[in-house]
Amino acid sequence: MARFPNFPRFPYQFDNEISSTLYRIIAEWATTLIRENNQADIVLQQRKVEKDTDGSIEIDGRINVGDTGSAVTAKSGDIRFNSSTNKFQGYNGTTWQDFH
Repeated sequence: MARFPNFPRFPYQFDNEISSTLYRIIAEWATTLIRENNQADIVLQQRKVEKDTDGSIEIDGRINVGDTGSAVTAKSGDIRFNSSTNKFQGYNGTTWQDFH
């Protein structure tokens, strides 16, 4: 998982209050941005699915197979749930075939 770096802190004496205030505002913004990016990265990692060297995938949990309408262009090997028949189907390159 990627970790975004912290906003740089350095011992610097600002020559006026405006520079100091601007640095503080930018530092607060950067810290919030980094925190949000790290949190988004954690969520992304939780949803990640990877293929192994054989092209197979392994998922802990469930897979939600959507109900596709006729507007979807099917390709050989596609899987769908047909809510009209309440059956899972696979596309063989020509037609949808019921799994059961």
